[in-house]
Amino acid sequence: MNYAKIFNSQGKTLVILDNFVTAKIKKQINGEYIFEFTTILEELKTEYIHHNNYIEVDNQFFQIAKYEKERTSENKLFIHVLCEQVSYKLIDYIVPQFIFTNATAQALVTELLKDTEFNLVCTDVTKRIDINITTEKNKRELLHHLAKRFDAEINYDKYNIYFLKKIGRNDGLQFRLSKNLKGIKKLVDNIQRDTLGNPYITYEVDLLDLSEIDEFKDIEKFELGDEIRVIDEDLDIDVNARIVEIEYNPIRRRNTRVVLSNLIQTFADLTHKIREEIEQNNSKLQVVESKIIANEGIIENLIATKADIADLNTASARIDNLEVNKANVSDLTAVNAQINNLQVNKANVADIQATNARIDNLRVTTTMIDDLAVTTAKIGDGQITSAKIEDGSITNAKIANSAITNAKIANATIQGAKIANATIDTANIKDSAITNAKIANGSIDTAKIANASITTAKITTGAITTALIESGAVGTAQIADGSITDAKIVSLTANKITSGTIDASRVNVINLKADNIVAGALTIDGDNLIHNTNFINNTSYWTISANKWVRDTSFLYDNTVTMKSEVTGETTNKWYGLFSEFIPATEGRRFVASVYSYTTNKSSIDAGAAVELEWYNNDNSRIAKTGASILPANNNVWQRFHVSGTAPAGTTKVRVRFHLVKNGIIWIAKPMLQRGSIASEWKLHTDEQISTGAITSDKIADNSITENKIPADTIKNTHISANAITGDKIVAGTITGGKIASNTITANNIASNTITAGSAIIADGAITNAKIANLDAAKITSGFISADRIQARSISVDKLSSNVGSSLDISSNIAITQRVTSETFNAGIAEAKAHADARVDGIEIGGRNLLRNSNFQTGDLTRWANWGTCQREIVEINGKYWVHLTQNDTADWRGIQQTVRYFEKNTPFTISFTAFKTDLYEGGARVLFHQVGADGNNPQPRSEFPLTNEPKRYTFSFTSTDLDKDSFNVMIGGEPRKPFDIYITDIKFEKGNKATDWTPAPEDVDEEIQAVRTYTDTQFKDAIEHTNITASEVVTNMQSEISQTSDAIIGTVSSQLIDLRDDLTTAYRSEIKSTAQSLNLEFSQMTGKLSDVEGDLSNVKSYFNFSQQGLTIGKSTSPLQISISNEQMSFLDNGQVAAYVNGQKMYIKSLHVLNSAVIGSHIIEKYNDDMTFFKWVGGN
Repeated sequence: MNYAKIFNSQGKTLVILDNFVTAKIKKQINGEYIFEFTTILEELKTEYIHHNNYIEVDNQFFQIAKYEKERTSENKLFIHVLCEQVSYKLIDYIVPQFIFTNATAQALVTELLKDTEFNLVCTDVTKRIDINITTEKNKRELLHHLAKRFDAEINYDKYNIYFLKKIGRNDGLQFRLSKNLKGIKKLVDNIQRDTLGNPYITYEVDLLDLSEIDEFKDIEKFELGDEIRVIDEDLDIDVNARIVEIEYNPIRRRNTRVVLSNLIQTFADLTHKIREEIEQNNSKLQVVESKIIANEGIIENLIATKADIADLNTASARIDNLEVNKANVSDLTAVNAQINNLQVNKANVADIQATNARIDNLRVTTTMIDDLAVTTAKIGDGQITSAKIEDGSITNAKIANSAITNAKIANATIQGAKIANATIDTANIKDSAITNAKIANGSIDTAKIANASITTAKITTGAITTALIESGAVGTAQIADGSITDAKIVSLTANKITSGTIDASRVNVINLKADNIVAGALTIDGDNLIHNTNFINNTSYWTISANKWVRDTSFLYDNTVTMKSEVTGETTNKWYGLFSEFIPATEGRRFVASVYSYTTNKSSIDAGAAVELEWYNNDNSRIAKTGASILPANNNVWQRFHVSGTAPAGTTKVRVRFHLVKNGIIWIAKPMLQRGSIASEWKLHTDEQISTGAITSDKIADNSITENKIPADTIKNTHISANAITGDKIVAGTITGGKIASNTITANNIASNTITAGSAIIADGAITNAKIANLDAAKITSGFISADRIQARSISVDKLSSNVGSSLDISSNIAITQRVTSETFNAGIAEAKAHADARVDGIEIGGRNLLRNSNFQTGDLTRWANWGTCQREIVEINGKYWVHLTQNDTADWRGIQQTVRYFEKNTPFTISFTAFKTDLYEGGARVLFHQVGADGNNPQPRSEFPLTNEPKRYTFSFTSTDLDKDSFNVMIGGEPRKPFDIYITDIKFEKGNKATDWTPAPEDVDEEIQAVRTYTDTQFKDAIEHTNITASEVVTNMQSEISQTSDAIIGTVSSQLIDLRDDLTTAYRSEIKSTAQSLNLEFSQMTGKLSDVEGDLSNVKSYFNFSQQGLTIGKSTSPLQISISNEQMSFLDNGQVAAYVNGQKMYIKSLHVLNSAVIGSHIIEKYNDDMTFFKWVGGN
């Protein structure tokens, strides 16, 4: 089965269409060429059906011309589409006039297609015509007019045009009833008749295309214009006819209908008609003979002289096909007065041998001779002299093609006045016949010179001056290597030089003067804009697709590491790429890329290799590319290639790409991207041109480096020699945070007493535990370190204070008996609760995450459903969960999805996530939103993100529709139509147009709180057994806890804790261990009963969910659910409605019946693999 794809005007595939109800291509010889189809109205697909897009089907391009949407009485949604083959675009080109004389089909069609996307591939039409169209016509109309004038037929193939005498073939193909002929209709038209008066006959034939059946795939193929034989013995039809119209289903190539004409005749038919014409002519001849009777007989061998036939007035009407030959005319002397408009044509004169002796000063004027009547066979060699021909009597129309040969023309006879304009062409001139003396000054213009006719040997030295050369006439192919020297050039502008044509070795700087260069003609920017072009730092700054490029340190070019690509076994084009970093670009800015390439086996490169400039817009979409081949001319030779281009409209960045198209082996070295139009000598990026350690202290003058001299992040640690930067080299205030690379400053680099408490030099939060080597008490201001800044496993103290009860003096390790009262217990509980409430109240509702399990904390895809087809897994990397998505195909929809039961109209929303990709595939990430309602999922905001190998945060904002919707379906996954291997985590979907830091959904927090409550209940139960706690027990417990945990100091209930769960757990645990006097068994029993009830209720809620929309039935983690509202009952699969009940009717998107279906009193069932029965089975 074939498919159809929709693509835009940039050639980018948008969607694949595969669900056709009907599909038909119709094309006629020099007539219609259209594609009509009907398909089910599908979201995500039919939205691309509009007038600006195109459809590719059956290897042809069609433009969408008209479409109509329909809802049937059965509530089915269809869309009917009419498309026209892209040749209809020629209608958009208007030609005000079209006037040419004695022109060929090649010249006229080429001229007509100028400035369009279309190309004339070939023509076998040799006829010449004059054409004089003075009214406006479109180019398609004119093209068909030319076909009619040339008796030609046009074959369209995408943007290629074939202008032929006759399209189609004759392979002896037969169509017989019961084999490949399904039906035939013979149409006899007595109103329209051919030139012989016969009725016009056509045949409409329904055919079975056997070429689409595997066992016949190599035979029985037929196309428009083919000659075929149709046999139906029952209708007594056995005709050879030509296909002049064809209709077929391009998806399955079935149900083909063709229209055949009766223009093809058998040899017997032709013989019969010729015999009829001969008989008719014989009867006419008998009539003539009966009228030429004199003296009781037929005059034969009439010998007449001037005296015998004086004043014979014979008009052409008197002689009908009279054969006059040499034997019939004896020295006939005739003058103009004796022949009054005698019409002598080729059919009346049988190869007469006319000599001077036979013609006595016979004056033959133009009016006496039919056009083309006198041929070479009629004239004896040398018999026509100047005296026999009246001046001006012989015009171009009177001379048959090729009739005048060299032998017929006396030397020096032909003068300029005797030659009609445009009469002499190449075939009439003998080689080397035209010399300088034969050509009048100024006679040769562009139209008289055939392409490639003027060679060096034909031109006199110094003969060609500026005035003789038409603007733009001299191209690369016309100039011999090394021919253009400084003396030959007056001025040269940039548009006269092909990009990459002039390299540095061709320019003599001494001779390149300012007055020889037109302003703007030469643009050179020597800086290399891309990094690591010597591949010294592995493949940093470069991206590789499918691991098909590798660094080759064993094969260097000019002591530089190369990149190698070797691809084998591919059967289709893959374009495995090596991509540079992106460089900012603006519309209209010119760039040039260059590279050296090398191969050891040129023949292995079966589809070429290329360098491309890829232009991208703000949406990270590639909008265009400019490319050139990098296939070396010879094996084992390094060769440099260039490509330059101008950034098109909408460009915001550009990058360079190198690739083999399919298979082969190739190396590249020294790539470079520059601004301008000419590639200069290769060099590294400017910030890579300083060798490590090259700048030493003695190279820098005191106070030379100031802040405005250093771009941010320019000077790296590796650029500076050890101890090169001393205090006297730095201007006060020059060094800011942006100038210092991470982990650059060590203890040895900081002078004594430089860092003070009041100094603004240190940013808040800058000093972490890892940054401090050792610290004594004198460096810390009293009271500046709070308890929550300390993490320790053991603390040596003399006295430990607590706000629970009195202070505990443990200086002498004396155990002081003390009871924790109910008042201290309640105070502690109250403080813990207040702290917990403050933490809960601190959650910002405006930044609420609408997605559940958005960091995959459950270790699986709970709350998420599959979106399309790809491999999915949850992996843990450095203690964090990520969803790993990968797929090696070019489908559109691949990833995970989650339904958000929340919607506000005309409201900004933002999604943000953390992601990175591997080097396995090129594809990045994509987000897509369905705004779900009764009217469907449109509009559908979406965005694509090119990822890097490092985890980064990505965001996308949009405003919801003002239509009535009830939920979002959030989809996230791989970039469409590209293989991908990506990792994603910390996804946040929130209201507002600005992304905030990731936080879990409140429901996820509630689940964690519930887990804490369950834990504390257990602890309460365990603590009932303990009633009295002595001071020594408290000290023992505290010391044990201090040595076992780094999270908090047990016993200090007011300690600042890291997060809410630890806060609650530790606070409750501390107080539980402090007292149990006021607790009793009834509290424990009541808590247990409540836990049981909550457990049962939680179990019910997991299957039944009540909301404002109604009731949802089904386990919350299951993709299959039932939703019941006041409007309808819906059956859901992965959040999408698969069927629903409304108005006592059930609507199902797709129904798969395994065996049979009963409808009323009828049953639909399978009969065999080819047939299905619909039959009545009884009943009312």
